[in-house]
Amino acid sequence: MTQEQFVDALKIAVTESSVKGVVSALESPPGRKPKDLYKKLSEWYNGLDAADKNMVVDIVRLSIDHGVFGFLCVIDGVRAIAGGDKSGEFTLSYKDVDGESILNDPNEDYLHDLYNAE
Repeated sequence: MTQEQFVDALKIAVTESSVKGVVSALESPPGRKPKDLYKKLSEWYNGLDAADKNMVVDIVRLSIDHGVFGFLCVIDGVRAIAGGDKSGEFTLSYKDVDGESILNDPNEDYLHDLYNAE
């Protein structure tokens, strides 16, 4: 798997799936006894007109994009976690029958840059 394939798969499996999941929960809260917050947000969302609903979906997508981007910054080693300690590093690899590839190779493009590329 290449870095580009990983980022493309991430956009589908995480970003788009999460947007659809949040919008679905706003339209109709999940479960037999949804949390009060879910019910309250759903009532508010369902009372919006189509243009405002589209704005909410855009905000949801922006939020998820920022979260995924921030996570990839951590994986790439350009954003510290654990109280700012940068003494360690993450290695993200993909293994299949053809072998193993390092997806966040420091000598290659950053995953967060690929994620933000149009």
